[in-house]
Amino acid sequence: MGYNVAMMADSTSRWAEALREISGRLAEMPADSGYPAYLGTRLASFYERAGRVRCLGNPEREGSVSIVGA
Repeated sequence: MGYNVAMMADSTSRWAEALREISGRLAEMPADSGYPAYLGTRLASFYERAGRVRCLGNPEREGSVSIVGA
């Protein structure tokens, strides 16, 4: 028996707004609508964590990670 995890990420738009504010204070070059150019990469790396996983330990087990963003 493996582990199956469901993660609900509420308001990724607020997270993007926070990144825009931090980026502005760090004087980084903005992209479209004032958001930082790396916003798409950060969001993609977050959602790419979803999938099947191989659990540590004996016996070998498989599990899953599901991510739902709003």
